[in-house]
Amino acid sequence: MVPNIAKYLPKLNAPKWMLGVGWAVVTTLLTNVALQRDDPEPQPGCGPIRVETRPPLYHDAEAARRFRAAAGQGDPEGQHNLALMHATGRGAPQDYAEAIRLHRLAAEQGYAPAQFSLGALFRNSREGSGAIHLYRLAAEQGYAPAQAALGSIYVNSEPPDYTEAVRVLRLAADQDDARAHRILASLYSRGDGVPLDLAMSIRLNCRATELGDAFAPYILGSMYAEGRRVPRDDGEAARFLHLAADRGEALAQAQLGRMYEDGRGVPQDDAEAARLYRLAVRTGFGDIAFRLGTMYETGRGVPPDESEAVRLYRIAAAQGVRGSAAAIRRVGQH
Repeated sequence: MVPNIAKYLPKLNAPKWMLGVGWAVVTTLLTNVALQRDDPEPQPGCGPIRVETRPPLYHDAEAARRFRAAAGQGDPEGQHNLALMHATGRGAPQDYAEAIRLHRLAAEQGYAPAQFSLGALFRNSREGSGAIHLYRLAAEQGYAPAQAALGSIYVNSEPPDYTEAVRVLRLAADQDDARAHRILASLYSRGDGVPLDLAMSIRLNCRATELGDAFAPYILGSMYAEGRRVPRDDGEAARFLHLAADRGEALAQAQLGRMYEDGRGVPQDDAEAARLYRLAVRTGFGDIAFRLGTMYETGRGVPPDESEAVRLYRIAAAQGVRGSAAAIRRVGQH
């Protein structure tokens, strides 16, 4: 019997919050980005990384037609896939309300991926209890992303429930869920709920990197850059940070940009530094906005553009970055 989840599915006013983290989580189901490199990426303690390309979900008009036909017949997989297409605007008009409606229909039939998708959306809204309930429903069916999401909730709850977190994370990791490997790695690095084991932590982050996780290679790259638990190696740091940056991790884009600007571990390249800073600053890094503003002010790595420099300095000033207000005044005097 399919559980009644109606009380956990209140009406959502999607546009204000759905453009944030909630849809970012859901749309990873559509793209599941994993990079394919011709050369294996070295990693500490677990051999070369070989990342397999995972084909994206169909996102053309013909796929949308097939999913729409299946959804019209009440097929939950078709409803879920069509919802993802409406959520991202790939192959179908972007329509958040329709995406939620279709996810609801599929979730109410007990379809685990749809329950997880709705849970991810509720997690970024005020319906936290609804998110946990939906995650549990999907996790009980063995759906690894939901198990990993629950594990994250248990780790970050007050107080943390490490016993339950480790249990569900191991279930997800056994299915090669990248996020579960990364969270388990953090637990082993601190000895929370598991024995302190730094070598195991590194191996788990390596496996998460293999599986396409964006944050795990950032962690490894930062370890090499700072000499934490591994010998400092700027070249290795840059290699891991490239992986993370290419997967859209803003922290890695920012750190790698600084390495290119300074010529540390990579050839000095202001243009590449500016490219990476432009990617990172979209998430609002004030210090990176200041660095990029300086480049636009001076024409270093980019064509000089005082109006763009002022815009970036204002982003930095809003976050209290020292020197931003003075920079705005300085450029304004030109």
